[in-house]
Amino acid sequence: GATVGAPIVRDKSFFFVTYERVQEDFNSILAIDPAAEALFDPAFIDSHGGFGPIEQPFTRNYFTPKFTQQFSANNRLDVRYALENNKRDGDQVGDGFTFNDSLDRAAFQTNDLWSILGRMQTLVGTAGFNEFVFQASDFSNIIQGVGQPDFYTPDTPTLTYPSATFGQNGNTPQET
Repeated sequence: GATVGAPIVRDKSFFFVTYERVQEDFNSILAIDPAAEALFDPAFIDSHGGFGPIEQPFTRNYFTPKFTQQFSANNRLDVRYALENNKRDGDQVGDGFTFNDSLDRAAFQTNDLWSILGRMQTLVGTAGFNEFVFQASDFSNIIQGVGQPDFYTPDTPTLTYPSATFGQNGNTPQET
């Protein structure tokens, strides 16, 4: 990441910008007991993506600029914008969930958030303070199964057995 900040006009205008990226490479091994796997037709298991290693990379980006304007000793304006987005592939299975899922139960997850904050502050005499604050934000979360061609088309039905689960994950699709 990187951070930069400095005055634009000495004692009057200031800016600050920061960016950070997190990238993590996770993997899980999806598997069931070999004796239980032998009870299923190999073609059936293959039609659901099978078992085995699944990559679960995760990335997150943060970006925040801020601007401050000191109009006078009694009047100040601050404006801040923030953006965060992240994405995980292979979500909803493996580490933190369950390992006896077929590969077609995995999902893609994305989160996007932005917000803006503005405030104007005024000192009134020695005992008064006025502040106007404006804030707006938006958050979007989508979890979509790996077998779904689009968000609205369902994947194969979920089939649950004592030893393994196949088909669309019960947590997908999801949107907020």
